[in-house]
Amino acid sequence: MDGMEPEDQVVRELDVYLSNGQLGPDTKLCLLQYPLRPPWRPYEMDYSRKVQMKPVAKRMQIDVPLHKESDNYNSLADPSLRLDSIKLSSSSVDMPTSYAVASIRGNRVVLTPVDEALALRPSLAHLAKARAELESKISAASRPDEDEKPAELQPLTVQVKRRETERQVEMRMSSYSYLQSIEAEEPWVDLAAHAPDSVPADNVWAALKLTVDADVPMTLDRQAYLDALLPGPSAAPEPPPVLDAVSPTRAAASSRARREEQLQPQPSTSGQPHAPDRPSAAAKAEPISPEARKALGDAVVAFCKHYTLFNQEQFRGFLNKQQSAARELAEHPAVQLREAIVATGIVLYCRGVFIKTVCGNAGLDALRNLIIALLQESDFLRKSDIVGAAKAGGIPFEERVYIKIMKELCTSKGGQWTIKKRAE
Repeated sequence: MDGMEPEDQVVRELDVYLSNGQLGPDTKLCLLQYPLRPPWRPYEMDYSRKVQMKPVAKRMQIDVPLHKESDNYNSLADPSLRLDSIKLSSSSVDMPTSYAVASIRGNRVVLTPVDEALALRPSLAHLAKARAELESKISAASRPDEDEKPAELQPLTVQVKRRETERQVEMRMSSYSYLQSIEAEEPWVDLAAHAPDSVPADNVWAALKLTVDADVPMTLDRQAYLDALLPGPSAAPEPPPVLDAVSPTRAAASSRARREEQLQPQPSTSGQPHAPDRPSAAAKAEPISPEARKALGDAVVAFCKHYTLFNQEQFRGFLNKQQSAARELAEHPAVQLREAIVATGIVLYCRGVFIKTVCGNAGLDALRNLIIALLQESDFLRKSDIVGAAKAGGIPFEERVYIKIMKELCTSKGGQWTIKKRAE
């Protein structure tokens, strides 16, 4: 304390506790935001009539009554536009990181994780409804009166639905209209609203208080913990470099290696080997030290945290930015570097790219390994090829898992899948 500045003095020490799951496994803590209302003029939520939620679509709507006695209420408005309550409709708020609600109780700071964040704004659906009714009346008034005619038999038209390709199905399922239809099918769930100073609200706060104290196991060392709190600029690799950004030194080395590879001796029809005009690239390759191999393994692990598929040029760019012994490997010939990368056991080589061997999900790995094996045998794959191979190998095939793997490893061309050429 003696060497600290006055403004840096510790005035109080508080223990930090994590309250997780105290309200039950099925209870979600949502942060509600009201972007159109300042803190000093909130909605009167204490008198809300109805609160509803769609848990899957993550939508909420709240009916808040209006004060008809207020001077700001227009009692002369059109009856279709006159309201006695407003409906607040929610939209999801992106949460780029984890958030928690903190409360201080004595000498303890209790953190409760936030599951969702929703922004509530007034819904204007009543305007669209009034407009539709007006247009219906105008349309009915403009039609001439016609005597009702008996119903006539109409020919039945049979429509044959065209079979969609996998890409068309994927695009349709990700379209706005499809997502809207899925959301519309989910029923609303009624919720009970309670004022902040009510007894049920007090019970919720009481449930968040810890009854059993348990230390959280520390799985990170000191430096890793600090990096997780405040990641530095070197914590994650930069986006893969484009080929145009290859350094002149590495480009010259790659070009020289290709020329030397072309000048390697070819088999002679007479059985006599040709003498090479110059040493091959393999003869000039320097051996990789154990220290460099270990650093290379660490570099591959770090790179695979962000990219499960990449080519050699992208990984060379990553090596050039390292401060470890792995940096020297960026100048090694392509064949030697490729063999060293595969020797780490973290990735395998397939058609010009490196692929992470295990994605860490047991539900994906079996089908993923099968697809990688098929890609090693063929440039192009069809869904029928994968389904047949999975059935023959006794591997479960799920459409959701299949689409996820193909998005990770392949691109679609004319109804066929081909392996990606670089990380994206």
